[in-house]
Amino acid sequence: ATLLLSDQVDYYVMEDTPDGQGYMHKGMQQRYQSVEHVIEVKGAGPVQLHVRSSVYGPVISSAFGLAGNLSISVASASLDPFDGSSFEAFVSLSETDSIKSFRECIFDLQSPALSLIVADTY
Repeated sequence: ATLLLSDQVDYYVMEDTPDGQGYMHKGMQQRYQSVEHVIEVKGAGPVQLHVRSSVYGPVISSAFGLAGNLSISVASASLDPFDGSSFEAFVSLSETDSIKSFRECIFDLQSPALSLIVADTY
């Protein structure tokens, strides 16, 4: 299996609401979802990270120093909730004994840019 360098991410520029707690989406005000993460850093104190998310995904504007009332969100299939099916598919791939069973296993993989090669003898 290989992972290609392909376009797997979409960026969305959004107009923030005046209070900065939301954004405009299809002409309607939406509130950002907010989550606090604590990242343990070896040799230093923990770092608290405040993450806002839109309907598209996490807001990454602070990484670009974007000024004004605009925010950038990133959307990617790799950010979709993980249900474990990719792991199970990889385990099943190691047990396949035919092209047919191989093809059945790969439908559960959740990586859009993963290339798989299979060979069989006649």
